[in-house]
Amino acid sequence: MTNLIETYQLSKAYPHTTVVDRVNLHIPQGKIYGLLGRNGAGKTTLMKILLQLVKPTSGHFNLFNETPKKEHYRRIGSLIESPGFYDNLTAYENLHLLQCYQGNQDNQKIYEALKTVNLHHETKKVFSDYSLGMKQRLGIAAAIFHQPQLLILDEPTNGLDPIGISQIRSLLVKLCHENKMTILISSHILSEIEHIADIIGIIHHGRLIEEIPIDELKQKQRCYLSFDVNNPQHALEFLLQYEPTLHYRLEAQSFKLYGCKQRSDVYNRLLIENHIAVHQLRIEKEDLENYFSDLIGGNDIG
Repeated sequence: MTNLIETYQLSKAYPHTTVVDRVNLHIPQGKIYGLLGRNGAGKTTLMKILLQLVKPTSGHFNLFNETPKKEHYRRIGSLIESPGFYDNLTAYENLHLLQCYQGNQDNQKIYEALKTVNLHHETKKVFSDYSLGMKQRLGIAAAIFHQPQLLILDEPTNGLDPIGISQIRSLLVKLCHENKMTILISSHILSEIEHIADIIGIIHHGRLIEEIPIDELKQKQRCYLSFDVNNPQHALEFLLQYEPTLHYRLEAQSFKLYGCKQRSDVYNRLLIENHIAVHQLRIEKEDLENYFSDLIGGNDIG
């Protein structure tokens, strides 16, 4: 499979910190690549390097299987941070102005882009009256109206409500599957990336610590027992006296035991016989958020 983007030991350092640290990315053609990491992990800087908005300190990268050239960037659309448009212009007027800057005038491409993001009916509303979700969708329209082969999006669902997130998610899947567009998308909203990405890259403190196809990731996600009890810490301590090698996660109203679903009846009976009420016992499979937290060694992801 051809990689549209490959990076080789790519790094960006400032006087007191290294923001991107020897990153080797492999983004295949026709796929959605989800770049995951906490805020400040280095996602935006990495994307800016790929777009030549920031110069790397060391390392290099290829675009379309070649050393980056000026003409390559005509085949790329991007939305980095917040979209910038004129407040007093409509969606069509803003895109028409962008087209003029690029030396093109094709009204049909503008209409098709607005239709793709479901803004083609907004013919009179100006940008300042748009909701946050509409602004993000117009930003994506600006990134795709020249029909790029590669789309780079930095946190496109940031700040959106669940409906807005769902709309953006459906749009990206459509662009990839119907328009054959390769998409690199960054986010710290793990569940959204899990639903749309073909490949996951996890970046932490500037380093790419895992790069894995989503199907392979799902095979790694472990099953666990989830116990809902009144005092999770007390119940867990009791079970650890019985079996000290248990792999567990303690939460506010429950605790989880990994790798022992065949012994659910044993642990449940032990708790009940020792007057520890079990309100609910479930056998579940961990989601991407659990996997991510374990990988980087922390519970907070934002």
